[in-house]
Amino acid sequence: MKLYQYRVDERENIFPKNVYADNVDSSLGKWVDYINETETRGHSKTELKILVNHGQLSKIKRVDNSKDTYFITLTKDNSHLTVFIEEIEITPDFIADLKYLPT
Repeated sequence: MKLYQYRVDERENIFPKNVYADNVDSSLGKWVDYINETETRGHSKTELKILVNHGQLSKIKRVDNSKDTYFITLTKDNSHLTVFIEEIEITPDFIADLKYLPT
């Protein structure tokens, strides 16, 4: 399991929701679902929702010379937006073996 953080163009515009997924492709689907939730607000997401739902989504590409940063571009008519995806390895706090007896 890995943690993915999404940001639009600027470094400080990170989305508040962390996305946990096995790979970057499955994280994108979870992020799109998050963008379309009715309670998602802030970050001026109206344009972003339009681009995600009605625009053209590029393939996920790795940023040059980076092993953990990806990007996609969203385009519709004359609007375009670049979304950066940071992949963060998660190290567990502890590992345990669970043993239980049936009732």
